[in-house]
Amino acid sequence: MMALIRRDQAMLYRQEQTTFVDALLELKRRGIYDNYIKQHSQIGYNGHMGPAFLPWHREFLRRFEKDLQEVTPGLSIPYWDWTIDNSPDSSIWDANFMGGDGQGSNRMVTSGRFAFNAGHWTCLKIDISTDYLTRELGVHISSLPTKQAVTDCLGIPDYDSYPWDTTSKSSFRNDLEGWIGPDIHNRVHEWVGGHMRPLSSPNDPLFWLHHANIDRLWAKWQREHPDRPYLPQSGAPMGQNQPDPMDPWFGATTIASTLKHQNLGYIYDTEWPAGQGDRMLPGDTLVADQYLISQDGAYMFKFQANGNLVLSRSDNGTPLWTSGTDGKAQGGVCIMQPDGDLAVRDAAYNLVWHTNTGSTGNRASRLYVQYNGHVSIFRQDSVLVWKKPDAS
Repeated sequence: MMALIRRDQAMLYRQEQTTFVDALLELKRRGIYDNYIKQHSQIGYNGHMGPAFLPWHREFLRRFEKDLQEVTPGLSIPYWDWTIDNSPDSSIWDANFMGGDGQGSNRMVTSGRFAFNAGHWTCLKIDISTDYLTRELGVHISSLPTKQAVTDCLGIPDYDSYPWDTTSKSSFRNDLEGWIGPDIHNRVHEWVGGHMRPLSSPNDPLFWLHHANIDRLWAKWQREHPDRPYLPQSGAPMGQNQPDPMDPWFGATTIASTLKHQNLGYIYDTEWPAGQGDRMLPGDTLVADQYLISQDGAYMFKFQANGNLVLSRSDNGTPLWTSGTDGKAQGGVCIMQPDGDLAVRDAAYNLVWHTNTGSTGNRASRLYVQYNGHVSIFRQDSVLVWKKPDAS
């Protein structure tokens, strides 16, 4: 079964944003969403301030994602990379998506589909006094986590350390959660403010995008430290050791069962997912002999084992265009970079060829193999930025 891909929210097209919000609102209408608010508000130390912080939230997100898929099959939780989209003007605050900052003295969110006046979103009064969503961007803390803070955190070699709490030193988990070091996870909750601050923080649907990014960083740490196990194996309070069941799920849901996110059925777009069908989305790759094919099956776009990109007819293999990288990128990869540049890199990841379309304005561009025998890159606003062959 193909793994679900969690993608950077900044790379989503407008309709994809709308589909995600639609599913959130439907879970709210069904009464399912509020169960997650209650569950998170009650978990305490079993899900925070200790080693189980990351496994617990990984399981929490995956269960929520499965409920989203009951509404829209194949839907995944996007992540918010707040080291890049780190201002009140970032696209995540668009009215079509997460809505904006709180307004007035009561900091009520008045824009977007989660605004109280939109009529679909009512917050549970758990550790809060209002049933309308509030935000206070940058009020309680002035900035979001930096790339350097994340890099330093990812460099910590031990997952956790004694005494397995907020005072643990040399602890990736504690640094990422935000109790020591530069403050990462907690800092985001404080920067957003409003209903993101208390334990009932899923009242703000931004919670899921924030925690998807935290989970993505844990997955990255795991890839970079394959020989470093989850700690503790034993000796910590129940619910924190690797073999322990996790409250409130118990049964077969243990910390150990969450440690390989791929086994839970999803990966991130930063883990080189393969391009599918007739397109490559930001982060998608092609490696030796992988290909895309137009929806009518007439044209194939293939990264050959010799490192050459070839667009050809499917029926007879007649080449229509090649990148001219035969033998130069053997063992390498073709990647649709998030900045909108399609690149061929060799086995050492050196740049061999690219479309030279990478720019801030082309961020989130996508490649398509079209019915007319062209391979094309379009921006989010549907503007064509690259096409081969050149002739119509």
